[in-house]
Amino acid sequence: MKEAKWRTHIRLMRLFTLPVMVATVLLGGLLAGGVTGNVWIAVLVGFLLMIAGHYYNSWADHHYGLDRGDERSVQKPYTGGSSVIALGLASPREVLLWALAFYLISGGLIALICIQVESLWPLLGWGLGATAGPIYAPGFMKGIKYVGFPEYCGLVGFGIGGALLGFTAVSGAISWIPVLCGLAITMPFAACWAFDQYPDGLSDSKKGVKNIGTILWLVDIPLGPYFSSVVLFCYWFLTIPVIIGWLSPWVFLSAAVYPLAILTSVLIDRRFEKAVMLGFAWMSLMAVLITLGQWIGG
Repeated sequence: MKEAKWRTHIRLMRLFTLPVMVATVLLGGLLAGGVTGNVWIAVLVGFLLMIAGHYYNSWADHHYGLDRGDERSVQKPYTGGSSVIALGLASPREVLLWALAFYLISGGLIALICIQVESLWPLLGWGLGATAGPIYAPGFMKGIKYVGFPEYCGLVGFGIGGALLGFTAVSGAISWIPVLCGLAITMPFAACWAFDQYPDGLSDSKKGVKNIGTILWLVDIPLGPYFSSVVLFCYWFLTIPVIIGWLSPWVFLSAAVYPLAILTSVLIDRRFEKAVMLGFAWMSLMAVLITLGQWIGG
């Protein structure tokens, strides 16, 4: 029995990244002075760019052969978007057209923000967000089937791009503040990406994939020590904008979810699927609590 079309689109949207995206754009607005109507439009722009990138990635994975055949990306408990075309739930043309439509609508909304703030700087955040999907997806580099730049997507597309969207929607100006703070809030997101890539190591390594998760799988490095080290680096990095004075010390509310990261590190090499869900809960809650802390203390 074929699943309802709306369920297929929910798969393609991969909404597990939504909390990080919303928190990052709102943080950008707070850094510029507050959450205004324009910031909520920027959140909508970020949402459209996020799902456009996910649709595009599903199309590119199929088009360039990464998700074709018997060996393809593993369907994850938090998203099944990579399997939609392979399972015949949507056609490649349909998925690509939806991606283009979402990109175009987001472009119209960012133009509205530019008019409101009388500045073209909001286009920079939009551009970084718009490039995240294509750079993450297969086929980005000519002559190479798939190199893989997921960290660009997490740190630049979501982090810097998202914070700049919110910041410029208020100020209409550019600053290093949302750049550094955007990196700080999405670094846990980028750190968790290895978990998404790791189960695909068998199929992806045969198809030319080179990313952190695949490399960890190939050399058989335990995920627990890797993840615990990266988590500590994320919290250390968060102290930098706090010391500078760009973020409020209240952002350390995010330390409340550190036990989730510890539990993830302990379980990841024994109960992978459960630990992955805990890891993604940690990254999402950390982003939300950083923004909440800035809202309280900023």
